[in-house]
Amino acid sequence: MSVDGLTYLAAAEQRRMPWKNGGGTTTEIATGPVGSAFDDFGWRVSIADVASDGQFSIFSGIDRTLAIIAGHGIALTIDGKPAATLREGDEALAFDGGVPTSAALLNGPIRDLNVMTRRGCFTHAVRRIVATGRAAIQLRAPTTVFVLTRGQLAVTSAELVMRLRAGDALVATGPARPEQRFGVTGSGVLFQIAIFPVDGGATQSEA
Repeated sequence: MSVDGLTYLAAAEQRRMPWKNGGGTTTEIATGPVGSAFDDFGWRVSIADVASDGQFSIFSGIDRTLAIIAGHGIALTIDGKPAATLREGDEALAFDGGVPTSAALLNGPIRDLNVMTRRGCFTHAVRRIVATGRAAIQLRAPTTVFVLTRGQLAVTSAELVMRLRAGDALVATGPARPEQRFGVTGSGVLFQIAIFPVDGGATQSEA
């Protein structure tokens, strides 16, 4: 469903697809620009279920950010550097998708949120929001993807109210305005993913 620059993406309607290296499956939430495919996207937001240790797919020219949304976490070895531990609630980890990366599960399967942008075309910023009660979220990017990973929330824009359950997503597109805000009511964990074109004049720190 799409209304006034807002597109609602129900969890049940999102596409599952194999990993690029064939080692698992991913739920693709949203990609851009419209019509882009797996090999030529400008940006991509997805959720993966990781059940075993292994190598990540190589995405040359892609900047990636990873956040754990369920499970006990993973240890990531990126480009031969000492392993970085990532658990649910930690700040999302950004890294170069084109370098060798492997993951070791800390204690059983995990689920992660993965954001990718093509270097030189787009950048991105990821913010984890723990919502309790009522809050206002400011939009500062031409494209913002909201992904609810836990709980239930009602998101309000002007007179439009969209109700999200865990796994649902909302994509907001259009000119970013400092006064543009979404109201959020309920309890849950919401990820706000700001997508910036490289010539858009905004920086990741503004998300």
